Amino acid sequence: MMYQSYYNSSYEASTASLYSFNRQQRVRGEATWTEGGEVTKCGIPWSHSQYMTVAVAANTPYRCGETLIVKNLSEPEQEIAVTVVDQIGESGQGNITLHRKAFEALGADVEEGIIPVEILPSNDTNQESRATYLLNVIQSAYPRFNIVSYQSIDNEEIFRDEVKEIYEYSLLSPSSEQVLVRTNLIFNPFTNKMISIDIKGL
Repeated sequence: MMYQSYYNSSYEASTASLYSFNRQQRVRGEATWTEGGEVTKCGIPWSHSQYMTVAVAANTPYRCGETLIVKNLSEPEQEIAVTVVDQIGESGQGNITLHRKAFEALGADVEEGIIPVEILPSNDTNQESRATYLLNVIQSAYPRFNIVSYQSIDNEEIFRDEVKEIYEYSLLSPSSEQVLVRTNLIFNPFTNKMISIDIKGL
């Protein structure tokens, strides 16, 4: 399947790890989960972006509509991008409430209730902007699966203004079904605009 993109986030072409974290900007804390509700303080529904959504404390620097990259510290390979849709009370910057589907997408069992996480606003680092887009596309294409591992396969300059990056993802369903997925990402390194993403099951 082919996804044409009009995503204009400012990121730099890089061969670094797709999910590398900016160590100076990340925040550690805890995440719990909720089923959400019909009304949010941000006016954005919990169902936004396939339920990859989060509520934050009102006294944090995170703003409505902002994208956060959340990593499950108990499962280091599990990472998702979520949108801030609600604000609840006041607590530490690292304490967040994920929608149940986002909590499960991190590889967490809802019976756990709380998991340790790292949080990074996607606009704080260039590489995470690309990771945010890719992860959401794969999660939407394979909603029943969790990403358990990934690897960079190739980085190639097709033309002067087009670079192709290839990644492979290993996905696992709750019923232990395994799927290997390859993504071909093409973008313009001068305008930093993604041109297309091709996803193929292997």
